[in-house]
Amino acid sequence: MWCIGSARRGNLYKARIHTNGTKIVKRRSENMHAPDEQVVSCCETKVGIERKARESQDSAHHIVGESLQTASDGTAAKLPKLDSLKRTIQRQRASVLAAPVQPTTLAGLALPAVYQQTAKGEQFLLYDSGADDVHRFLIFGTQHNLGMLQRSKIWLADGTFKMAPPLFAQVHVVHGLRGGNDPMKTGHLLPILFVLLPNKTEAAYLKMLEQIRLLCPQAQPQQMLLDFEKGAITSFEHVWPNTVVKCCSLPTHMTKSRLCASEDTSPCFCPTSRRTRSV
Repeated sequence: MWCIGSARRGNLYKARIHTNGTKIVKRRSENMHAPDEQVVSCCETKVGIERKARESQDSAHHIVGESLQTASDGTAAKLPKLDSLKRTIQRQRASVLAAPVQPTTLAGLALPAVYQQTAKGEQFLLYDSGADDVHRFLIFGTQHNLGMLQRSKIWLADGTFKMAPPLFAQVHVVHGLRGGNDPMKTGHLLPILFVLLPNKTEAAYLKMLEQIRLLCPQAQPQQMLLDFEKGAITSFEHVWPNTVVKCCSLPTHMTKSRLCASEDTSPCFCPTSRRTRSV
């Protein structure tokens, strides 16, 4: 059924037609109004905005601005206010990228495919120990990052607890040194792997490192910088017995500040990390 006209602001038009494909099967009253091209153009513009919201990663402000550039003054005047259009964009994206229901257990954690990839479509979830594992853990990174880690001779690993999403105790970040032999002077420590751990026991660290060794079978780090976490130290010495393990009190936020200031190393991680935290 097609409604001729608009019912906004009390202007109810009674003209109706019923169609079957392109054939009119029933007609109710006649439309006595001249077509309003600006109203049609306004509807087309709004449909275009909704489509761009679903199909692109552009900001809401950019989508609206780009759409207004091609709209006439009359069409722009009939469009909703900017805040309303931005909310429309947010709703469209929420319908496509709706976050799963907040899980209450590690076994109930489900990661849809969109949460396992970077914004460029590259696989980001490298390992998931599975729902059957009561001490479930996840490893995030890319194949490019794994190659960098295998070439790095100096590693630094540290965990942060404030960034950990619900159900996990910490986000453990493994860095690799790129360029130079001193991470504090000549080289750049780049974040390579991001691991969600359920606790900070020696068993958890051991399982994590054994899986990293499987992901990087050719990795032979000469030196490993760790904080003073005994479980992590013991586990690393077990997995890579020929590596020199050194302890330091270098805060993770200092390392991240240096690498962010030096170069843009992993632009795809930020949106993915936000998605993971929402899970």
